[in-house]
Amino acid sequence: MGSVTIERRRAIWRDRFRSYVVTIDDKKVGTLRSGETKSFPLDAGPHEIRATIDWCRSPSVTVDGADDTRLVCQCNGSAFSASHDIARPDSYIALAKAD
Repeated sequence: MGSVTIERRRAIWRDRFRSYVVTIDDKKVGTLRSGETKSFPLDAGPHEIRATIDWCRSPSVTVDGADDTRLVCQCNGSAFSASHDIARPDSYIALAKAD
């Protein structure tokens, strides 16, 4: 049994006071506030991880539940580009494996 740890980078403006919902295999497992890091247990096998806010979301990231994985989550763009970015709801949030 492994886990996924998600670090949400501290926001300067956009979504600073709002939480992102973390989903694993399309099930809500928790929320992440700006600057917060949380870990979630995983069963062995592949899992789809995603962060969402309202109708906007990150692309899904597939992780193997047999291993411990670290992901980094942050908002794409700035407070000024928000109205443009909501037209691309699948890339509003960046979620990727940490280096």
